[in-house]
Amino acid sequence: MEKTNKELRYALLQATRYDVEQAKHCYDFVQGKLEPFGETEPESRQEGIYLIYDDGRVELFTGTNGQNGVKHVGVVFRGISFAVSLTETDAALLPDDAKATKRPNFYKSECKGIYDFNSKENTERLLQDNPKLAELLGDGEAIPALGVLEIMCYLRKGINKALDYVGGHLLTDTWYWSSTENSEFYAWIVNFSSGTTNGTGTKSYSSAVRAVAAF
Repeated sequence: MEKTNKELRYALLQATRYDVEQAKHCYDFVQGKLEPFGETEPESRQEGIYLIYDDGRVELFTGTNGQNGVKHVGVVFRGISFAVSLTETDAALLPDDAKATKRPNFYKSECKGIYDFNSKENTERLLQDNPKLAELLGDGEAIPALGVLEIMCYLRKGINKALDYVGGHLLTDTWYWSSTENSEFYAWIVNFSSGTTNGTGTKSYSSAVRAVAAF
């Protein structure tokens, strides 16, 4: 076990370009000593997959729930909660002839990006550069931040069971956009087939977008 921990510490040091504080933070998170920041679920809401109905009802998914009037599939995982859209589309985050605004909050490393759960704020910045993205989103929806997207990938099997039950589009073996930016030209993207995360997804390329909302 000690050998495994040493190997993990060294791998995290390499991944964070030998930033000791950042590597320690990542190590503590992997070991379960830290919870990622983001929207926390109410104390009465247990970890799991939920169905969220048009009338505001929320039910833990059991496979025997009512199938009509479902608006989103809800997720509660390790203190993070969000709602997943029943549908998705392919889109580019930025037109070919456009350039994103320079800003100070780009995420250059994956170890930092996985702590980003600010889907709403990220999407608002993307909309400043590409207002047409709003056409892909319902009321209150946003493009998931990398931390949210990573959870979606990890819990894909359970989410898909709920999506299939209510007739939604399943999460597939493809690349999904996050709203977490690496630079003016690149954003973080996740392959749901392998779990691979790439920080150099060119924003002008088309990939899958699965919207999320607060839950």
